[in-house]
Amino acid sequence: MIRRSSCGMPYHDRAAFAAAVGAWSFPRHYLDFETIAHVVPSWAGTRPYQAVPFQFSCQVEKADGALTHTGFLDLSGDDPSRACAEALIACIGDEGGRPVERTSALKATPVHASGAASTLAPKDAAAARMRS
Repeated sequence: MIRRSSCGMPYHDRAAFAAAVGAWSFPRHYLDFETIAHVVPSWAGTRPYQAVPFQFSCQVEKADGALTHTGFLDLSGDDPSRACAEALIACIGDEGGRPVERTSALKATPVHASGAASTLAPKDAAAARMRS
C-alpha cells in the first residue's frame, strides 16, 4: 500500500503472497459471485437494494495442482438465494481450507448478506471457513 501511494506504480509482494497462499490447505476453493439488488424487492423476505446471489463460479484446486470448475446460475425467476446457497454448500463441502471469496464493495460477502445460507444446517462449517 505504501509503495503504491508513494510511487504511483502498482505493487505486489509476490514472496509474501506465495507464503500466505502456500499455508492454505487443500482442496482450495476460489469463488466469484454475481448478485442482483432490486430497488423494489421481487421476493418475499428481501429488502430494497439487498444483494441476492444468483450465480457463482468455483474453481477447486487439488494438492496435485489439478483444477476443476463448478458453477451455479439461476434463471427460474424465483428467489435464487436458497438454491444458490445449497449449490455452494454442495460445491465446497466439508473438506479443505477456507474458501476464498472474490468480493468488491458492491458485492461484499453475498453468502452471508443474503441470509439464505442461514436457513441451511450444513452451512455452518462451510460459511465459517469463508475468507475474502
